[in-house]
Amino acid sequence: MNKNEKTALQVRNREIMDRLAGIEDAANREKRSFTEDEQREYDALVREHVRNRETLADNATAEQLAKMREEDNKSVKLREYFKAVKSSRAADTVILLSKAGDNVTNTIENSGAINLKIEDLIDTQVDGLDLPQSLNMLTGVIGDDLWPYSIDDAEITEAGEIAPLSEQSLNFDNVKAVSRRVGVQIGISNNAIDNAAFDIYAFVVYKIRKALAIYLAKKVYSHAAFTGNKGPFAEVTAGTLYPTFENILEAVAALPVSQGTPVITVDKTTEAILKATPKVAGSGSAGFIIENGLLAGYPYTVSEYIDYKLNSDSQFVKDGTDHFIGIGCWDYFALQQHGEVRLTTDSVSAAVAARNKTVVTLNTNISMTELSKLVNGGDNNNPHKPQAFALYKIVGAQSSSDF
Repeated sequence: MNKNEKTALQVRNREIMDRLAGIEDAANREKRSFTEDEQREYDALVREHVRNRETLADNATAEQLAKMREEDNKSVKLREYFKAVKSSRAADTVILLSKAGDNVTNTIENSGAINLKIEDLIDTQVDGLDLPQSLNMLTGVIGDDLWPYSIDDAEITEAGEIAPLSEQSLNFDNVKAVSRRVGVQIGISNNAIDNAAFDIYAFVVYKIRKALAIYLAKKVYSHAAFTGNKGPFAEVTAGTLYPTFENILEAVAALPVSQGTPVITVDKTTEAILKATPKVAGSGSAGFIIENGLLAGYPYTVSEYIDYKLNSDSQFVKDGTDHFIGIGCWDYFALQQHGEVRLTTDSVSAAVAARNKTVVTLNTNISMTELSKLVNGGDNNNPHKPQAFALYKIVGAQSSSDF
């Protein structure tokens, strides 16, 4: 098997995971069991996934095979745990991903199920929902910590060889990170749990990762003024921008901060247009605004959520037919997961058992804190608008032919 064939099988298995999750989610939303057609499709997809994985194992290197066997072992443990929950007839069995104290015994590790880490579940680089590379989630934060941020930078000074240097002080303003409870509930067909060959571990992790990635992308990218966690674009007033190469560069340069590499965010439509838009009007030989994986020379991400807001009924909706460009230095945005992560497993309550499912509910706390409002003279008593982020509504050109 050549490399392209292996890649095709891996891509197909990801597609299968996505479709399986879609079938599960549709049934969960409607609080029902699978239809006959859904059940047939589900079972067929599970069988195809197993065959593909066996083919990949037969053609894997020693290192790849060792990793697959490790995942198989995790799947066995997770499957045994789910079956134990069902046989015990105990709903809402709560386990922690890690110990909360010396006397805590109900952890995943101690349950005999599987030792997961929060980093396994929270991934800010999920296909199609990528967050900026410079935005990293700090996990395991205890309490609503005070975030120390340096308002003044130290300066390098020149002095004689033995002349004393004047001492420079760094002023810190403590920013309280307000954490909020975040939960995601996923259903898993008991057929999938009972299928010994199916990679149940990968499926569960995939579903939790995707749900969390959607949550983070909605919050981080949209300009929706949520009452809880919200992203930096919700705290700025959108300007307007005719998206030429020069105008985009000027917009980036207009950010009042100098720390970090700016990242630009656009939707798929804008990305497609800018890939065909010359840097110099009428001259494709000069290159295009998006080329070589960069937008106007800067890293960029693509998300539909950059165009979303809250309407008058507090519904999360697209902002009309408008398209937006977001610019941000994400070093100034603190994304934190606080405390423990709890998994509640339920397979026997009436609402769940009737649908032949095992439902896993994840609960934790996440905070989002914008820091740049405190630079250039801002403080807790007199914060600025965010200095490291800007949002623009695209005006004028709707296609590359308008340039």
